[in-house]
Amino acid sequence: MIVKKTFSTLLMALPLMAAMTSCSDNDVAGNAGNSKSYIGFDVQTSRKTRGTVMDLTALQGKQQFTVYSYITDDKTWDQYVDAGAFNQTGKENPFSGQLIKYTDGKWGYAPLKLWPQAKNITFLSYWAGDTDEQTDLGVKVVTPSTPDNAPLTLKLNQYADASKQLDFLAAVSPNYTETENEGKVKIHFNHITTRLSFGAKLTKPIGDPTTTELQAFVTGVKLLSAKSKKLYTGATYTFGKQSKFENGVDGKKGGKWSYDGATAAAASIDTENILDKTAQNFGKFNQNGIKLDMTTTNAVDLFKSVGGKKQYLFLIPPADQDGITGTDDVVAQVTYCIASGSDANNANAQMNTYTADVALPKGALKAGVAYRINFSLNIDGNIIKIDPEVKVEDWVEDTEYTEAAQAIADGNTNDKILAAWNQLATQNAAPDSKYDFYFLTVKGTMPTELNLKTGGQNFKNGAIIQIKFTDGDGKLIDLKNANKLQLPDGCYLDETETDRNLIRKKEPVLVP
Repeated sequence: MIVKKTFSTLLMALPLMAAMTSCSDNDVAGNAGNSKSYIGFDVQTSRKTRGTVMDLTALQGKQQFTVYSYITDDKTWDQYVDAGAFNQTGKENPFSGQLIKYTDGKWGYAPLKLWPQAKNITFLSYWAGDTDEQTDLGVKVVTPSTPDNAPLTLKLNQYADASKQLDFLAAVSPNYTETENEGKVKIHFNHITTRLSFGAKLTKPIGDPTTTELQAFVTGVKLLSAKSKKLYTGATYTFGKQSKFENGVDGKKGGKWSYDGATAAAASIDTENILDKTAQNFGKFNQNGIKLDMTTTNAVDLFKSVGGKKQYLFLIPPADQDGITGTDDVVAQVTYCIASGSDANNANAQMNTYTADVALPKGALKAGVAYRINFSLNIDGNIIKIDPEVKVEDWVEDTEYTEAAQAIADGNTNDKILAAWNQLATQNAAPDSKYDFYFLTVKGTMPTELNLKTGGQNFKNGAIIQIKFTDGDGKLIDLKNANKLQLPDGCYLDETETDRNLIRKKEPVLVP
């Protein structure tokens, strides 16, 4: 069999989602002698995650992070940044590269520092590996500096080895005084790299491989240094205004990446050591790869889990909050093969191997955003093409969302489900709403049709609603395929996760 290949345009669906937060009592460093005069810390990260992602538990395991402070007198931090006047001469800042350590179930430091009297103070915090850690390229992971009339800057270098890459964290905690928050500084860490994972699927089902005589395998994925214009392993991060997630305010950057003196990747970033490859058999062929599901269009994860923990790439974004801005900023290479002939005794069986270079699309790989790219193989006659399907994911991993709001429909009628839906939407619309993820539990089986559009209240952009049925494995995609599912404007069913019944508020954006 002769197989030819062509390449189509790139499709992007970009629903943006804010990170969720959590802390517990033992995350807080209490003040000595219950005195509010000493500075304490209330540490938060994004919600519970797995793998190489840095969550609160992982940060506690690292047992430390670093803090700098800036006294701004009667000005706010944002005013201080706008003025560009960071002269700290004569100001007795309590922290300059202070290590905050996790011991005995709490964050603390020694010796304890007193609050400056009647002055605003802002705290800049970061985690970027262990103290004096060096990458596999022999350079220091993080080098902080405090230039005159400028805030803290971090020269950051990332590992080339995909399995060792670090999830860098940074936080801006602005405008604190002794009386605020009972003397404890809230440190809400945000992810400042871009997180990337890959999947692979068929654009349309082929059928049972044993009868269609076809089986596809993915055998490799790498990011090409020679063909990528903005694939970096080192760049500079400068702290700026308040964190983009602080107090639910979006658009205010906690910092900014800059690229003067940036280090371009010296070699391709190969995902071989995190690919979920295993020995696979098809007919007379033995292939070390990842077998695609030929009967559905469900994507198969390409990255493995280690000890139940999902692996990812953590990349320096090519252009900060703009992500990819030009053609060939970041180019991926996908290697795959197609086996024909399921009979081990078939003398005419073939195994054809292909390599495709795919430029990742404009707008992807923004700082602080997690992306899932599904490479779609379209086998149509003798034509194979690759469609990269790009999805923006919540940085939160697919585990339990204990901080999510919940509602229960006491029955599976449309009216009862709609009432629970509206209850969650009302909460989401409240000005003080702190949730982006919502559980809607339905007592019973999935109904034969579900209309949430007529009489259904809408959610704000970025909201995620998961619907669970207590009886059976009802899949909303089945209703959608039968034209029996109606959703409010801007809400869509996430068809990349068919088993989870995730409804997201924000229409997909198609980018040619």
